[in-house]
Amino acid sequence: MKQFIVKIVTLALFIGSSNLFAADFDWMKGLNKSATANMEGYKSKLSSRFKLAKSQVNFFMKGVRSPADVYMVLRLSEISGKFPESVLETYQQKKSKGWVKLAQYVGVKSNSQQFQALKVGHDLKGLEAKQRAFNTPKEKVKKKSKIHV
Repeated sequence: MKQFIVKIVTLALFIGSSNLFAADFDWMKGLNKSATANMEGYKSKLSSRFKLAKSQVNFFMKGVRSPADVYMVLRLSEISGKFPESVLETYQQKKSKGWVKLAQYVGVKSNSQQFQALKVGHDLKGLEAKQRAFNTPKEKVKKKSKIHV
């Protein structure tokens, strides 16, 4: 009976923690949806954000499963300081391991502030799927003063 209870508790903890981790990178679904709706616009944003020629963006698009994966590969490259082609190669070999492991393979510490920010959102401007990045200050809202004359 004691073993049964231990198994149930372990299973409950596993299920609960998997739901918690499922929220990491949840923004990628929205980014994929936005990218699919306007692929050329998405490619332009990637090109501008990562300072790549459109031909380079197309190269990366062909090497991944989804449009958001291109962003992830390029962002991991930026954080790690490795060449994007090297990160893409690691992605192609290890994509089944998940983004946390992939980041570790390319030298990004999973507890770093940059990676924690990446877990909760992207920084591509003008896409509806964008979520506030971890630890970024909220925009200051300027109140208009009303002057009555």
